[in-house]
Amino acid sequence: MAYKSLDDVLNRFQDRIIGVKSIDTRDAVFERLPAGLHPILKKGLTTMGIKHLYSHQARMYSEVEKGNNVIITTGTSSGKSLAFYLPVLQRIVEDPLSRALLIYPTKALAQDQKANLEKILQSIKSKSEIMVGVYDGDTPPSERKRIREHANIILTNPDMLNVSFLPYHNRHGFQEIFRNLDFVVLDELHVYRGAFGTHVAYLMRRLLRICDYHGVSPQFLCSSATIANPLELAQNICSRPFILIDDDGSFNSAKKLIFWQCPNNSDTITEVTSLIPDLVVNDITSITFCQSRRDVEVASREIKEILKQQHGIGNIQKRVSAYRSGLTPTERRSIELNLRTGILKGVISTNALELGIDIGSLDVVVMAGFPGTKASFWQQAGRAGRRSGNAWIIIILSNRPIEHYIAQDINWLTESSVENAIVDISNIFIQLNHIRAAAYELPLSEIDIKYFHDLGIIVPKLVESGDLTRDGTQYQWAQQNKTNPAMEISLRNINNESIDLVDSQSEKTITSTDLITAKYELFPGAIYLHEGVQYKVKSLDFENRQALLTSVNSNHYTVPFVNISVNILEEVNHKPVFRCQSAWGDIKVTALINAYKKIAYFTHQNLGYENLDNDLCVELDTEGIWLTLPVNLNVLPSRLGSGEESPVNRDSKYDIDGLVFALVNAASIRTMASYGDIGGTIFCLGNQHKTAMLIYDKYNGGLGFSQKIYEVLEDVILDAIKIVDSCPCEKGCPSCVGNMQIDKSIVSWALHNLIEESPMPASFKIKTQIPQVSSKPIIRHKYKLKWIEEHWDDFVDSFKLSNPDTYHLLMLVQSVTIQGKTIRLIIWKSRIFFLPDYKSHLLTVKQDIQKSIHEQVEVLIDLENDPGIKVKQAKLDRYLDKSSDIHDKVSSKYDKSINSTDKIDLLGDSEPSVSFYETLDQIEELDSDSVDLIVGCLKRDDYKQILLLPNKVLLSILNETTEGKDSTMIRSCENYQKMLQYIVKMHRSTTVQCAALSLVEDEAFIAEVAFNSIYASTRQKAIDMIIDPQLLLKIALNDRSRKLRASVIARITEPAILEQIVIGSSDQDTIKQALKLIDDLGILTRLASDSKFADIRNMAIARAEKIKKRIYKSEGKVDSIRENHNFQKGQSDFDKWIEKKDVSKPVNQNVIKPVSKKRQWDKLKDKYMEELSETRIEHPQMNLKVFKKSSLVNGLIKSVLKNEYTWQQEHDLYTLVALKRIKFEFHNEKPDPNLTIEAESVFKNIVFSERNPKVRLIASRGIEDQRFLKNLLFAGMDIDHRLAAVHNLSDHYLLEQISLLDRSKIVREQANQRLLDLNWANSRSEVLKIGLDSFLKESCLVVIDTETTGLTPRDRICQIALVKVSASGTETYADYCNPHAPVNPFAYEVHGLSESFLNKQKDIHKTATYQKLKELISENCVFVFHNAPFDLRFLSYDDIQIKKPIVDTLKIVKQMKCFPDNKLSTALVFLKIVFGDLEVKQHDALGDAMTTWYLLKWLFNAYPYHVGRILSEGGNI
Repeated sequence: MAYKSLDDVLNRFQDRIIGVKSIDTRDAVFERLPAGLHPILKKGLTTMGIKHLYSHQARMYSEVEKGNNVIITTGTSSGKSLAFYLPVLQRIVEDPLSRALLIYPTKALAQDQKANLEKILQSIKSKSEIMVGVYDGDTPPSERKRIREHANIILTNPDMLNVSFLPYHNRHGFQEIFRNLDFVVLDELHVYRGAFGTHVAYLMRRLLRICDYHGVSPQFLCSSATIANPLELAQNICSRPFILIDDDGSFNSAKKLIFWQCPNNSDTITEVTSLIPDLVVNDITSITFCQSRRDVEVASREIKEILKQQHGIGNIQKRVSAYRSGLTPTERRSIELNLRTGILKGVISTNALELGIDIGSLDVVVMAGFPGTKASFWQQAGRAGRRSGNAWIIIILSNRPIEHYIAQDINWLTESSVENAIVDISNIFIQLNHIRAAAYELPLSEIDIKYFHDLGIIVPKLVESGDLTRDGTQYQWAQQNKTNPAMEISLRNINNESIDLVDSQSEKTITSTDLITAKYELFPGAIYLHEGVQYKVKSLDFENRQALLTSVNSNHYTVPFVNISVNILEEVNHKPVFRCQSAWGDIKVTALINAYKKIAYFTHQNLGYENLDNDLCVELDTEGIWLTLPVNLNVLPSRLGSGEESPVNRDSKYDIDGLVFALVNAASIRTMASYGDIGGTIFCLGNQHKTAMLIYDKYNGGLGFSQKIYEVLEDVILDAIKIVDSCPCEKGCPSCVGNMQIDKSIVSWALHNLIEESPMPASFKIKTQIPQVSSKPIIRHKYKLKWIEEHWDDFVDSFKLSNPDTYHLLMLVQSVTIQGKTIRLIIWKSRIFFLPDYKSHLLTVKQDIQKSIHEQVEVLIDLENDPGIKVKQAKLDRYLDKSSDIHDKVSSKYDKSINSTDKIDLLGDSEPSVSFYETLDQIEELDSDSVDLIVGCLKRDDYKQILLLPNKVLLSILNETTEGKDSTMIRSCENYQKMLQYIVKMHRSTTVQCAALSLVEDEAFIAEVAFNSIYASTRQKAIDMIIDPQLLLKIALNDRSRKLRASVIARITEPAILEQIVIGSSDQDTIKQALKLIDDLGILTRLASDSKFADIRNMAIARAEKIKKRIYKSEGKVDSIRENHNFQKGQSDFDKWIEKKDVSKPVNQNVIKPVSKKRQWDKLKDKYMEELSETRIEHPQMNLKVFKKSSLVNGLIKSVLKNEYTWQQEHDLYTLVALKRIKFEFHNEKPDPNLTIEAESVFKNIVFSERNPKVRLIASRGIEDQRFLKNLLFAGMDIDHRLAAVHNLSDHYLLEQISLLDRSKIVREQANQRLLDLNWANSRSEVLKIGLDSFLKESCLVVIDTETTGLTPRDRICQIALVKVSASGTETYADYCNPHAPVNPFAYEVHGLSESFLNKQKDIHKTATYQKLKELISENCVFVFHNAPFDLRFLSYDDIQIKKPIVDTLKIVKQMKCFPDNKLSTALVFLKIVFGDLEVKQHDALGDAMTTWYLLKWLFNAYPYHVGRILSEGGNI
């Protein structure tokens, strides 16, 4: 088959092509591989066919090696990823403990980059040494643990960083990541803009704060698409100086850019389905980017159908495929592979393939519409011709404003500069959320001002709200037992108040949006588009944070009418711009949304208007830029607050609105802002009577868009002129001026007049009858009555600037009649409800009208009821949860504020006589029709129609005091109870629900309502009807309303139930309330001992003491319970004593004595502190010259004495303490007693002077001076320091007392262990002199280690090794074995044993090691493991049961806290210092077994008492 060329294919569509641009080839610029690049990496790159680097890659490597933070902004497929991979891999090869965090905006992109990384690691044969892991919401828990502990390169996203890495930086293994963190990589940086970008900026500041705490300062490496301000964006987000690399040294093939205009009767998807089949049948590979998931599905389905029916091609799925969100990882990988290999000829995709995914060489990229920004355009365009050869980019333009603009100026895409990416780190609302999260992570102090510049403003507010408490100079998170505040941060929005969008048919949540956006886009009746599917909004429920939607096929979209008022709070900056004055600053924008219009698709014609039943109000404290318009533009009629639409005069459009539309449109293009980011309006500037145009950020606090617009305002005005003048429409259209009713020539004239004054176009006719407004004092013109009758609207407009209040009130007039010398105005009462003094306002209106007319006239204003008020009130009842309460309040307010006659004569003094809500306030009677309807529903057992009855009719039935045969008849019906239950479940008025519920007799139903109703008032009513204490307990523990929980607890009187609330609740306020009601001393004493919250324990103690004092007035009867609050259950007679106590008899003091542990501890402390005070413990003097005898020790000493805490300092201190334990007897070093003495002085010095508690704690474990340890023990230090003191104490009596009296169970147990060790050592002193050899004379040691295929019960041993150590010497055995199970990929990364290799090995039962182990089990041996439970479990799978003495070195290492972590690899680093360069292989069974043996030898030398006792007494397992 002869294929057509692309030129031939496009000839068929010549009528669509409106322009062609050529982009020349760019040759590659190469440089040699860096000289310092590790040989392993050089060899790996050569294996991959990379013998040179592009110039930008080489420069990035060089800058990173200098220690700089770097951002690279080269084109798509220019090798940006390799540019930052190389320095990261170089660092890890040099330091295997090094870690790097690679942060991607999406999970899919992280997975793709992991695959690319693994290819590189495979080529450099370091896949097992350098570990890579993706850590996101889809990562299994077991895999997360492995990644935290072992992965060198961790790929994650901002959301996971926010909720996992930072809050738990010192737990769960995250500390290992931060202590070794060398790099933070932010890929696709241009994505982080707007609210998302500002959140990420503060996320990076929190990250830097945590890094400072852990003593590291990582480098930042960023990559971005081409944007106007990459350096500014990187520095704003990462809070660090950056080097910019933007000289692209990669090859770029020649490209042709085709501009394709949709005909008026078509759309982009129709055009795509016409073009792509021709490309596929002619073997032309293409990718098409669509705007939504639905467009992708529709286009791919239609293309497949065309190929099948018109071209007869089978196996369609192998030629064309859809790529979108929702595909499984396997499906995505398959599509990418098939596209790279040429199996697929066409892929229809969302922007998911825009970011960083390698899809091979493509002939054509088709864009179904402009993707929104130039950055995204060039990202998508870069997918074509990625490897070699020429490429084509076809952009199909629709009738959207920006695409109309591109069609008129195709050079705009290729020759003008790209947009700015905006973040606003001054947004105080976002900053506040991240300061709360930062306080949870670490206490705040004054040094944190460098991360949060508004810290001084925000912290006092958080203290006032109870979120923070002050502790000296620090501020700590005060709610440690409550939700992590980072969980409350929504990184894509400013605030956390979100609305769930629920499909009412499937009852599934399709997405969510923030509260402000919901008011603009989810008003009832709105058409909402999600992933290409149209939905109509049925209701918007703010209390339950839910919008109900139903899918529709609509011919229109909706636009809200918005009344906007503007208040300038503070002008921050100002400057002249052409003929105007511009300013930028803080503003308050109040938007009232009370109606919407329907706009037809394609034609954009107005199809009508709809009022909203309830106005939606949006208040924004934000930032804006306002432009004072030149005086000659005041001739343009305008309505204040009209920029986005107004219901006032909604049938006419003001030309100045076109000016707003054009400027906002141009500003959006310049700043990469979307519709939801910025808005515009017209307003009156203060008292200057000047018209100003405002562009503002649609986010509380602002997001920096308006500030950037202020900086480039001249360009924005010029762009707006180009948008309007270049539009092909004749009079104006939605693309250039926003509406076909607006005169385009007037808008163009106004825009040009912002730059230079020019004559008005002839098409604009000034209403000369109304005097023009100048800046001079306004003199009212008087009009004839006859003219006013014909030009009422113009007459009203004449008041706009001279008397704004009169103007606004006249705008509320419903109708005007003029008869003779009388003007009669009709106003609906509901319109003036909110005027506090409406009479004076109306009188002023009357006087202003009379002053403006030549003749003497009478003005009458009639106030009439709104004919639709009943309908609106009924809708309020159905849609508002507390409708009845609100109705009562509103009715009352109306009655008090408006009382008028139907006609008000403002010339007289007549008083009002008729109540405005008189008809509404009349109680509706239970008429015969209502009775018949209810009875019919009861008989049919179908109650839906009952919900249609007015609330007052239903309430009259449900009111038990209502008399009458009709009410009695209804209540006596068989299904009456069913009807009541239906009303409770289905009615929207909570007042009606509660009235019905009060009559329900089914206790189970009442309980169900109490647990499940979404309305708090209904649940409260049900709770009031429940008397079962167990049900009340369940509600107290589980109800989501704190107020309801409190009301339940107040009703509970049984102490046992209250105790269960205290024990079972996780809310401290609930616990405290329940605790205040407990009077039982036995319960209080248990709670004082057992509660998991410290403040609850203290509160229980205080409560018990208060009750005790109330019962026993005389002194000395009962020891303070506070002294007993740490006693252990079962160890005290206090509870029994309380139960048997007869208050009439004196207290037996002998019974109380065991309780007073604290008193005994205080006596013990006083005794020892008195002894210690006889000789003062002073700051030790250090003789550092002693350490120069050993270069290793001297280096360690210098490191640990540094003033600034770092991870390396901590690591070296652990090493120094470990060496001191063996008195510095290690490989190639002669022992020197002076080293041991002076090292102890160093440790004491650190304990005295070091601020970091962790460093002090490590140092204290190296101190053996008994006086110093006792001082440490009694100096009021925390539990860790007491443990460290007990660790090395030798005072038997003191240890015995600690084992009995210390308030911590852990310390008591450690003291017991120390006593056992000392007692054993006293009895085996001869054995200790001989050392480990004495044990080997009596028995042998067998050290065992295994490697497995994974961690699950299905996995098996794939390598087994043992080391037998006896008096005669050491024997080693090791074998690989066939596990008959697949090798988990993560296990393979650890030990490198492949399935193909293991399948060739013997079965484990046939190996020599297995047989030898079977023999040794029957002999007199002690078996040694490092992590015995793991190895014993897998040995048991292969029928090996070891029940003889077992020693677990991991348990000893944990107990003695020997190293920074408990890994065998960490121990091996230290053991090589002690025993020389050990020839052992890590993650090999024999190598790990040998390491465990050497570790046991060192442990015996370091802790002879403890390890010796374990060996002689049969192990520690």
